[in-house]
Amino acid sequence: MNGTLEKEENKTGPCRLNVGTDEGQHSNGDSNSENELKELISEEAFFRLKESGTGLHLKSVDELIQMAYGYYNEIALPKLVELAEKLPHIQSLCIHEMVTRAFKHIVKAVIASVENVADLSAAVASSLNFLLGSCNMEDNDQNIKDDHILKLHWLQTFLSRRYGWTLTDEFLHLRKLSILRGLCHKVGLELVPRDYDMECPNPFRKFDIISMVPVCKALAKMIAVCGPYHRTTASAYSLLAVVLYHTGDFNQQKALDINERELGLDHPDTMKSYGDLSVFYYRLQRIELALKYVNRALFLLHFTCGLSHSNTAATYINVAMMEEGMGNVHVAPRFLHEALKCNQRLLGADHIQTAASYHAIAIALSLMEAYSLSVQPEQTTLKILQAKHGPEDLRTQALEQQEAARNGTPKPDASIASKGHLSASDLLDYISPDQDSRGSDA
Repeated sequence: MNGTLEKEENKTGPCRLNVGTDEGQHSNGDSNSENELKELISEEAFFRLKESGTGLHLKSVDELIQMAYGYYNEIALPKLVELAEKLPHIQSLCIHEMVTRAFKHIVKAVIASVENVADLSAAVASSLNFLLGSCNMEDNDQNIKDDHILKLHWLQTFLSRRYGWTLTDEFLHLRKLSILRGLCHKVGLELVPRDYDMECPNPFRKFDIISMVPVCKALAKMIAVCGPYHRTTASAYSLLAVVLYHTGDFNQQKALDINERELGLDHPDTMKSYGDLSVFYYRLQRIELALKYVNRALFLLHFTCGLSHSNTAATYINVAMMEEGMGNVHVAPRFLHEALKCNQRLLGADHIQTAASYHAIAIALSLMEAYSLSVQPEQTTLKILQAKHGPEDLRTQALEQQEAARNGTPKPDASIASKGHLSASDLLDYISPDQDSRGSDA
């Protein structure tokens, strides 16, 4: 019996020892992860992470990186494209980004499969032709049709499994130059700057592929490589220019120079830099130079985005404002109507920005002395403001004041009264407009 017990103890002893060893290894792993994380972030940030109760402080750096990739690939973009259902320009940007990421995997796979470096440019050009070349279903070339059907089927499957998005007819309306720019940034391709005909089956040749550059996602390394010419630096210059707006400082010019060099002419940030610089020049009364930059921004927006971007409407309004400043009041309504169409399409007919477009049209028509034509857009503005903000809002009351003055029955100006610009007697009349009538009745 004692021998049996000794055997049992011998059997269970090592098992208990193994359990303790596993627990010790697990705790050692956690402590190693903590030490590794403490080396990368500050002590204060580590304790904040520990007190959050999420257990992220116990994860290794590799696990945290994988979780971040999973968030960006599976949560952030799919959620955003669903939430942007009523904002077609935002949804269009999301779809373009998903398609670009999908095509990136194909291009990287092709590059990895090339054994001879001399064949690399031809392989990349062939891949770009397959992905971005046009296919007319009326053509007799069956191979091109089969390639197009295969590409669409693969893209639909990839987007459905990766992002949960069902691609329908959006592929027909994609801006291929935007996708090409995204691929060049993500893969590191450098192409010859020329006019590519995206309506033909083979817009790219092997001579168009100049080189490939390494793509580095770490911000610190990017700053070390690029130095002061970095998109983050451009953003800082732009914000500083806004702060120094009234001093006539030209930091916005530096932001434009950096964005042109780092992002390219067809990037939305570059177009916005053109528009911002035009506004600053307009502020300095250099209207001709301002018109030059704002027209450049408008041309680039038409070239890449069309009416599918909110910056297009703002640029139209800026052009109209500058034309009015030049005395060309008859030209302004044309640009303002384009801005109105853009806002109606992107934001809806009852949005506050749409109301601002109607108000700008009314002002332009008034400057042309077409007072009867300015009534309808001003009334539409008033209806939108009343529906969105209510009759007690100062903007609604200010517009009601203008409308009443137009009809010959002026009301006390609430916007002026709120700032204390009325005399004491007028202010009392505004507070109790029926005071005089009560006194006469008494």
